[in-house]
Amino acid sequence: MTIQEKVKTLKNDKDVIKVIKYLHEEEGRSLFEIEFCLLCNTKYPLPKILQLIEVYQDS
Repeated sequence: MTIQEKVKTLKNDKDVIKVIKYLHEEEGRSLFEIEFCLLCNTKYPLPKILQLIEVYQDS
C-alpha cells in the first residue's frame, strides 16, 4: 500500500495521528513529507495537519 492509499482511508483525527506515527517511525518518512502528502491527498486544511503533527510529537 502506498502512502497515498494509506492517507485516503483516514476517517478521523485519531486515524491521522496513527498514520503519522507509522510513517514517521516505521517507514522513516520526514514530518514534512507526511505533511505534504496529507495536504495533497486529504481534505484536511494545513493548520489542522500541523496541529495533528504537533499532537503526535507531544505524545
